[in-house]
Formats: sequence, C-alpha cells, structure tokens
Amino acid sequence: MTMRVLIDPGHAPGNANRGPTGYFEYRGMWTLSNYLKEALAASGVFVQLTRSENENPALTARGGMARGFDLFISQHSNGFDGTVRGSECFYSVRHPENRAIAARFSAETAWLMNHRDRGAKTKAGNGGLDFFGVIRSAVAAGCPRVFLMESGFHDNPVDEAFLLQDENLQRLAVLQAGIILDVLGAGQASNNVPGINVSPPMTTPPPTSAPQPSVPMPPTTPPPVVQPPLSPSAWATEAWEWAVANGLTDGTNPQNPVTREQMVTILHRYHSLQK
Repeated sequence: MTMRVLIDPGHAPGNANRGPTGYFEYRGMWTLSNYLKEALAASGVFVQLTRSENENPALTARGGMARGFDLFISQHSNGFDGTVRGSECFYSVRHPENRAIAARFSAETAWLMNHRDRGAKTKAGNGGLDFFGVIRSAVAAGCPRVFLMESGFHDNPVDEAFLLQDENLQRLAVLQAGIILDVLGAGQASNNVPGINVSPPMTTPPPTSAPQPSVPMPPTTPPPVVQPPLSPSAWATEAWEWAVANGLTDGTNPQNPVTREQMVTILHRYHSLQK
C-alpha cells in the first residue's frame, strides 16, 4: 500500500517572520518542504503540499487537507530574541504515542544543525485540545501522525546562517525523509533524488564520544550558573521596599526574572490595595 504524506510549508509570502541578514521563514520553509516532497516521492511515497508558492490557506484548511494521509508535518523555523538556538517538534495532545517520533525529529535536526535539542512537546489550548490550529484540524481530519517542526531559530545569526544555505535545507529534507520512511515502514531515503545534490545524512546521530569532524558537537560541560544578587539595585531599593511593605512581593529574589503567574499575582495584590 502506498503511504501518503502531507507537507505544510509554514506561513506564506507577506509573513514578517525573518532573520537579521535576509532569511524569511515562509521562503525557507517553502524550499525545505519541496525538497522533502522530492525525497519522499523518489522513495515511492505519495506526497502533497498544503499550498502553492503564493497561496495562504487558513490553518483549519491546511490541517483539514490531512484526511486520508498517514502523516502530516507543518514546517517552521522559530523566533524569540535572537539569543536562543535549538530545534523542537510539537505533536498532538490526543496522540501521546507520537512522542517518540517527535523526539526523533527534534534530536536529529538538532544534531544536523549542531545546536540544542529542545525536544518533543505538546501545547494544549481551550478544552484540552491542541493549541496550534493546524495540528488541531489535522487531528480532527483523522490523520494519525501530526507534527509541527521548528527547525532552529531564524532570528539567531548562527541558525539563520544554516537556514540560508540551500545545501543545508537539502540535507535537512533528506534527514526528515529518512525518519518519515522509517516510521511508515516505507524503506530508506533514496541516494538519487532529482534536484537534491547531497547524500543523506546519518539518520542516527553519531555518539558524543566520536563526533564527526564536519559537524562538531557542542560542549558537554554546561556553563557555570551565575546566581543573581540577593539585594535590589540601588536605583530600585526604595520601590522594592515599598512593594514589600505593601505585600506585593515577599522580598526574595529581587533581580530574578518574573513569570506570568508572579506578574498577575502582583497586579492582583496592587488592585486590592486600591479598594
């Protein structure tokens, strides 16, 4: 039986997600998706994209196309503040059995891009359903294996440099194809793919004890943890003491980052002071 894979090139022309030196997410993921399509088709898989180059279907429409397909993958690159690197793969909260596949996508992409493996993840939204509309709608369409892949952070100069190289996108496509073919029991990625001029990378990352010279492994010793000061800065001392005196904070960790939970709690306490 012919396996069927649906590839979603994330976003579309006009999307603002970009890197600092010329990378655009919609363009990079369009290229990656087409290379993946070629690699899978060369191995006998029926492959379809959710959009043409200039189309921008709604997320529900993209996911809804997954009816009758064996695997759906939405291709993305990530963004944050320019300092973060790494790859991660989201899978559906309704299909926990897909965690190992998502972990493999993340780990092997991180190996190829020589950065942090951020792992397999789920993200729940309202009613315990998937937060990402494209995942939610693909699952609703009955697709048994649904993934959203974040291949690096395009606003990080090192990850962006990787994503700007066409040959790297070819290697990433062949790597993903190897994983998909293995998962679907459809063979191995072909060495002879029209339009792709690289050999498939190893689908199992090399052991850290024997890193490949062309893909240096990151240091295994983590950097020392720098503890923030236990006292507020001089310019913040008066305000800090006022906040402690009025019960807005307990007075600990004055220079640590604040979570959303802590922020809304402080705002709630301040609101109560006004009554």
